[in-house]
Amino acid sequence: MDFFKNLFQFKSKKPLLVDFPYFKEIDINKTEELYNVSVEINGMLISLDLNFYEESVPLKTIKKAVDFLQKLSEFEIIAKNKIIEEFNTGNVVKDYIAHHLKELDSEGLKILGINSFEDSETQTKIMFDKIHLKRIGIYPEDSGSYGVFDYTINDYLTQYLIVARFDRNRNLVEIVEES
Repeated sequence: MDFFKNLFQFKSKKPLLVDFPYFKEIDINKTEELYNVSVEINGMLISLDLNFYEESVPLKTIKKAVDFLQKLSEFEIIAKNKIIEEFNTGNVVKDYIAHHLKELDSEGLKILGINSFEDSETQTKIMFDKIHLKRIGIYPEDSGSYGVFDYTINDYLTQYLIVARFDRNRNLVEIVEES
């Protein structure tokens, strides 16, 4: 009987509205699965989404999400700097660029401002400069993919992304290529 009593009390929680940066007030006792807005972050217009798995989310979890959203531009700078570092020392970004230089036809390259007759080093540099933030997804209940920053060279030319992923502790845990 206690189980049903607790269930009823849980279901009858009063609305608890929290003002999320970039989003409207959200009732954390009755969240929707997805909230999505277009926002400007560091001079770029992007899609920002807030994702919930559960209908009722603990206030402690919400406070971390609000704080993360308040510092979004700082996290974007961290992610972009890590992409630059990865380009200079790793393979993920170079492989992303090499894939697109190989797959795009001369018209696709032209859209990016790349002349197909330029040397590969110049083409690589131009394409690297085209990488920009497209989307940020916030997942307050996910410990490993808490903040997901998606970068692209062009929304219409490719479905492939360079993804910078932050964990719940605000550590940048990986830079990967995804489609």
